[in-house]
Amino acid sequence: PTTSQASIPNYSSPKNNQSTFTMSSNQVPALAKPAPSFKGTAVVGGEFKEISLADYKGKYLVLFFYPLDFTFV
Repeated sequence: PTTSQASIPNYSSPKNNQSTFTMSSNQVPALAKPAPSFKGTAVVGGEFKEISLADYKGKYLVLFFYPLDFTFV
């Protein structure tokens, strides 16, 4: 039987102690494609604000997602 690694990220640690992360091509972000609808809480101007994709209709948008960088630990 054939197994698929499509949903399993591949982590490796080269000799220079820098980690790398690779994903299969079906998990790569779709550049220049419409994003799926979303809602969430963001930090805007130093304050928490509810945002959605609809708030940015007709504008270019870069989705920046680093949840561990913004934890209160």
